[in-house]
Amino acid sequence: MTWGDSGRSLINFCAVNQVFMSTRRGAWVIRQVSDNGLPVDMKYNTRFVHILFQLLPINFFNWYGEKKLNAIYIVSKLTPLQVDFVSYMDDIAAEVGVRPSLPWLFFTDYQLFKHVLWGPVTAYQYRLMGAGKWEGARKAILTQFDRMYKPLKSRKV
Repeated sequence: MTWGDSGRSLINFCAVNQVFMSTRRGAWVIRQVSDNGLPVDMKYNTRFVHILFQLLPINFFNWYGEKKLNAIYIVSKLTPLQVDFVSYMDDIAAEVGVRPSLPWLFFTDYQLFKHVLWGPVTAYQYRLMGAGKWEGARKAILTQFDRMYKPLKSRKV
């Protein structure tokens, strides 16, 4: 049995049987596609959203999520189920000297600063400075949404 066969078996099992998710504190069950067809991680896994999570109480996000989803997909209150991605990546990047400096970007490249703050946190951001600096990182960050949208557009026949 190959991984493809295992995946197909799992899909068949899930399609036929009920699947229950059990956690200690509960979880949100949501689609991986957000508003306007954007992947959830491209829309909400941003430095700006990370800053909001640091500043605002979790009850605010519960309220906002319940209002936004209209209680359709809610199993229970929002709790983190895994390590916060941005904090984890930034801590590791700071250790090796490749964490992007938002103040430096603000004063030296405002267009890039906006994309790093408001856009999704991607590996390209850790190639802007320090060891392993890549000259193409800036362009990759500025065009990442173009590359995401391209396969989603209809083909001309």
